[in-house]
Amino acid sequence: MKKTIALTDICHMTYAADCSANERFAATELKKYLEQITGCNYTLSDDSAPYRKKEIILGAGNAHLKDCGFVYDSCELKNEGFVIKTCGENIIIVGGKKRGLMYGVYTFLEKFCGCRWLAPDCEVVPKNSTISIGEINDIEKPAFEYRESYFKPVFDNLFLAKLKCNSSKMIPQPDMGGRFLIYPFAHSFNQLVPVDKYFDSHPEYFSEIDGKRIRAHTQLCLTNPDVVDIAVATALEWIKNNPEISAVDLSQNDCGNPCQCEKCKAVYERTQSYSGSIIEFANAVAQRVTEVYPDMLFTVFAYQYSRKAPVNIKAHPHIAVRLCGFECCCVHPVETATCSGTVINGISPTSCSFKNDVKEWGACCDRLIIWSYIVNFLHT
Repeated sequence: MKKTIALTDICHMTYAADCSANERFAATELKKYLEQITGCNYTLSDDSAPYRKKEIILGAGNAHLKDCGFVYDSCELKNEGFVIKTCGENIIIVGGKKRGLMYGVYTFLEKFCGCRWLAPDCEVVPKNSTISIGEINDIEKPAFEYRESYFKPVFDNLFLAKLKCNSSKMIPQPDMGGRFLIYPFAHSFNQLVPVDKYFDSHPEYFSEIDGKRIRAHTQLCLTNPDVVDIAVATALEWIKNNPEISAVDLSQNDCGNPCQCEKCKAVYERTQSYSGSIIEFANAVAQRVTEVYPDMLFTVFAYQYSRKAPVNIKAHPHIAVRLCGFECCCVHPVETATCSGTVINGISPTSCSFKNDVKEWGACCDRLIIWSYIVNFLHT
């Protein structure tokens, strides 16, 4: 016979005395919402308080976990995974120190208590003085290490946390557990090697088009070893000055004009794609930067002229490719659609071609991020 636990019978919560700021925040959020739901008063203390047989135990470092016989290797949860479990007459929520417990608390409130997070200014918190919980053994480990929606309502920190997003657009707050910060956010070539700083003295650092190096609407000459050296130095400086960075962006400017010099052309021919030079460049930067910062990640775009995956090359394990399919039709399923998408530069890619891009990039890199454009920028 399955056992049920009445939430109104468990009015005490504990968290670890050495918990992170985010874990403490998660505990106060759970207390706030359970009091709104049940109308009961919940006490909250750290684990120096005596263990009770009926309590909500929060955090992987909570000493009361041993008292109730719960054992779990919290290392498996990393930063954002969590476990929700009933143990005797206790409810246990543990998670990664950065954001895991917070995500576990919001999932518990949503999945087992009926809360709904609809918008920053609209949430459903049911009133239920008799809410009961059956046996629970839920384990969640995010399949996607980076999760972001890009429209105005989800730039609200608290709403993002409830949706379990870890957006670069979150405003840093100590008790929110941080974010997955891609720095700069996108189109970073001009920040890596600024045109205004280098073009006059070194035009060879930038795109050659029709035999001439161009300053406006340019990209980098990615086969130039000096460009790699400058990009490495810039990336190291960014990381040193911004310890929150999760990934350094190494992506093309938001224009066309990939370099057409002989060396770059040779890479395009060998790899059968403009993206070949981007991956070679990013590999070189990643290899050198990870010698100093071994856990650092890097992002590049597969976008417009670079959307097609290269052949005969593999991306460095720490490189995440952001595959952009904004030309694709957003009405029909990518898996089966044959309709054409938006015409860009005389090319009308189909959704089926994007499906092939996903497969080909999946073979080229270990980390693939899909940048989807199902968004209305008119009302943001």
